[in-house]
Amino acid sequence: MSAKAPLTELDLLRMLRSKYTQDAGNGPAWVFIPHVRNAAGFDANRTADAVAMSLWPSRGLLLHGFEIKVSRADWLRELKNPAKAEEFCALVDRWWVVAASADIVGPGELPHGWGLLVARGRSGLRCVIEAEQIGEPELPIDRSFLAALLRACAKTVERTPVEVTEAMTAARESARSEWEGRVESLKEERKELRDREWAFRDASGLRQLMWDPDWPRSVGVALRAALGGQADIRGYQNRLANLKRMADELAAYIDGVIAEVDGVA
Repeated sequence: MSAKAPLTELDLLRMLRSKYTQDAGNGPAWVFIPHVRNAAGFDANRTADAVAMSLWPSRGLLLHGFEIKVSRADWLRELKNPAKAEEFCALVDRWWVVAASADIVGPGELPHGWGLLVARGRSGLRCVIEAEQIGEPELPIDRSFLAALLRACAKTVERTPVEVTEAMTAARESARSEWEGRVESLKEERKELRDREWAFRDASGLRQLMWDPDWPRSVGVALRAALGGQADIRGYQNRLANLKRMADELAAYIDGVIAEVDGVA
């Protein structure tokens, strides 16, 4: 069984969207916006992987920012360059790291006040460390950041049914192409194995077993018999060698006796 593919940024974005998309009788509880810049226009120099805002006053109307990490190396790079997160921490009320696995963020590495969400397999996210509130939610949102938020939201909303259908079709075609390529590769491997099988049959003289479904067992039995026969041959060779040695010794003894008789005569 092949190992499961590692989680991707897209996988974690989907989990976040599921976590921060809740509806009730009085409307949605959250608005979730992926890939938000920290300012409008050329003033932007950072991008948050996602931002979510609570829409119910009972929950404080807080703005949450998220940074996704799919590998340990990705997280270590984040620790070496804290400027990216710090700029967003000044714009949101809570800041979260979303990790693909529990071993990405080591003990004690999470900056003070940050929250940590970790993937629970592919079923969702669990909160490991709760994010603390950074600033006062009553403070007004910076207009430039608000424009960046609305622009990212508009990109999400602008997806038409036709675009969604086209994206799904493209994904299906990509998957079909990948599957067809795998099938062709398996066909080539099968052909290579069959070619080797025929070469073995031709070289061994076992081609007559072509239609025998039990031919591997038949070949195994024949091979075992052949190996056993070789053992018998080696035994006979050893016996003949011993007989030759005894004959050589007897011939030498006879030659000695004849020589003694000739000397007496």
